[in-house]
Amino acid sequence: MDGLELQRLLAVADNRIPIIFVTAQANDEEQRRAMQAGAVDFLRKPVSEEALVSAIQAVLRPGRQDLNKQRGSDSNETS
Repeated sequence: MDGLELQRLLAVADNRIPIIFVTAQANDEEQRRAMQAGAVDFLRKPVSEEALVSAIQAVLRPGRQDLNKQRGSDSNETS
């Protein structure tokens, strides 16, 4: 099974985990399909450390924002 097939099966199962593709064997059509299906990023090997960290931060950013909002509302409730 390749990454695109796994992405499709996760979507069918309504599992919406963020996906970052990292590959050495992809063409532009596969990249287009992955991004249209909701991939966060599509990186081609060799991948720079900066590009990988940036993609991971993009995945984590919404969770951090939610956590910060929750922490803010928690502190307001205890005031």
